[in-house]
Amino acid sequence: MTTNPQVLKVFEDLVSKLEKYMGVKRMPVYFSELWKTSEYILNYGSLHNNCHFMEDYRSAYGSNSYLPPSIVNKKFGKNISKADWNAPVAKWFEENVLWEDPDTLGPPVFANYRDISRPIPNDAFGHGFWPSHITSFTTGPELVFPISTWTYESKVTYKEERLWVSAEIMGGLGADFILLSFVQDFFHASDIPDQVDIRPQVFRKIQDAARPPKHNLLRTGW
Repeated sequence: MTTNPQVLKVFEDLVSKLEKYMGVKRMPVYFSELWKTSEYILNYGSLHNNCHFMEDYRSAYGSNSYLPPSIVNKKFGKNISKADWNAPVAKWFEENVLWEDPDTLGPPVFANYRDISRPIPNDAFGHGFWPSHITSFTTGPELVFPISTWTYESKVTYKEERLWVSAEIMGGLGADFILLSFVQDFFHASDIPDQVDIRPQVFRKIQDAARPPKHNLLRTGW
């Protein structure tokens, strides 16, 4: 967790507004305490495999990998099977951190807009335990949205530029529609259009009706 007072202020402001909007109170979660009581079997073997991958990558390329193991599996083919060992960690995260609240959620209210259960992600989405890929394994919703901007001096334009700062909310099972309602209200309060208006100018009119119908308007630019 950062100690930057400006970042902490933005974070506190966001959490306070979420509490007010959703009618809930924050509950601190300490991963270390949860881990002591619910760690999964063979976890150390799984984590050590990932550490070995990082060491191998550093030896081969002279720097740390900024990508999860699966994305560079073409260089380290055997690593994909090692990374599969890490999948239970994400499952533990879902069951012990983003657990269902029995007082407010139940199977009848879960959003089920998929025809079949989502399979374990392929290498395009990432394998194993990686902070940015937790939601690839869990079945809960995820929301990323802008909350502020950060000012910096651009070395390209030599002007003051503003960079968006985003927040990520990972919801537990059944929180899909809660987050959707939040996004809708967020758009309305921010005067951001929540509909796409396709104007006539987007697609040029075809003046010559004799043009072959096989031509794709978007591809040819007609």
